[in-house]
Amino acid sequence: MIWNRVFASLLLALSLALCGCTATSLAPEAKQATRTVGIISAIGDDLTYRNLRLFIWNREEYHKDVSVWAIDSFVTDEVSGALRPYYSVVPVDFDRAPFLDKALYRSVSSTGSIPDAGPIGEIVRAQVRNPAADLYLVVLRGRMSVGLTRSFAEGMGVLRYPAGSTDRYYYHAVYRIAVVDGRSFAPVAILDAANDEKYPQGGLIHGSPYEEFDRQHWAEKEERVTVEQIAWIMEGIKGLFARTLPATLRRLNVLTSQP
Repeated sequence: MIWNRVFASLLLALSLALCGCTATSLAPEAKQATRTVGIISAIGDDLTYRNLRLFIWNREEYHKDVSVWAIDSFVTDEVSGALRPYYSVVPVDFDRAPFLDKALYRSVSSTGSIPDAGPIGEIVRAQVRNPAADLYLVVLRGRMSVGLTRSFAEGMGVLRYPAGSTDRYYYHAVYRIAVVDGRSFAPVAILDAANDEKYPQGGLIHGSPYEEFDRQHWAEKEERVTVEQIAWIMEGIKGLFARTLPATLRRLNVLTSQP
């Protein structure tokens, strides 16, 4: 049994070395050699409201703390549940703060001609206190442009978007998943979240998960946002994560079967 484990470890290391780059999906050889997976979720506790008025000088932005919703615990549970039929999911003790640094998640991208995982591998090496996994899946906040504006949607948020003679309202969960080798700590794959195939052409936030909602759940001013409105939005955002995480894991080739 131990020799099977050693052989699998060597096969994983060899396949990662042969790749030598960050891709948008896990190499089949690396997937086959993976036995244990650790999950790091760093979405954070910030819900951003953006009022994208027609004229840029009228635009507003404010933030609400939603730590009571424990989104990172929710995401970890969702990913763990999807992976357990195929892998041994090991607990990970880590410092979340470095993964929430804007300089990190704004430098990471899978949308260009060459995917760029930035320094994520070295951060995993430095911050994971009990390294014991073949692979680490790191769920990070993402950043995507909104429509034809110069504004960006990041992580969890709410948008008011001008559309002709009326306005439209959306909540979003913009995130990406990086796959990091548990031995060399090299990033081997990174991918922006799939949008549940609801907007095949990318939609308003260019492929990231979002949903339109009625104006009644929007507040014109920060001080008018109610607990009930935030609760309704956060339930919707949890639904976005629940629906799109499995599809994103399949596109990453971490999962291959349909649920």
